[in-house]
Amino acid sequence: DARAHDERPRLQLGAAAARFGAEVWDEKELAAAREALLAVGDRAGAAEAELMRAEVLWLVGRGDDVLPSLERITELAEELPPSDTKARVYAGLFRLHWLGNRDEPAARFEREALAMADELGLKDVRAKVLSAGGSWRAMTGDRGGFDALEEAIAIFEQLDSADAQRPYNNLADGYYNMGELSKA
Repeated sequence: DARAHDERPRLQLGAAAARFGAEVWDEKELAAAREALLAVGDRAGAAEAELMRAEVLWLVGRGDDVLPSLERITELAEELPPSDTKARVYAGLFRLHWLGNRDEPAARFEREALAMADELGLKDVRAKVLSAGGSWRAMTGDRGGFDALEEAIAIFEQLDSADAQRPYNNLADGYYNMGELSKA
């Protein structure tokens, strides 16, 4: 049936996302999900799949392949209306550009992800962006980064999320690197 056929790419994405979450990293499976989603006109789903693929490429040390992937994600997501998916994709673009030392696009996606998270009430997305952005700023000596990390922790704790561990770690690391051992 045609409806089942149209649902298959989303199911393919869900299966790939579950394996990604279990640290089974298969960039070819994610690329196949992206292509299947594109074939049924699901640009948002394709952007999600490609974001996970970019993360996999980063995690397995294929940094040179990450930038073309980020460009593909940007192309897929730019024209989407503000949404949960677009905010999450932009948060991922921010993080991966930041990790790759591409400050200008990182800052752009950070701003846009935060704006969408606030507009749509996506507290977890806001916390993830604050966590990465706070780490970024704290690493450069900007003390405002500590405030962002503390806000991220507060949101994650309010959401009862285990994701609070990352900003806790980065807050301690930032204080340690600034020589403020009593706060670390």
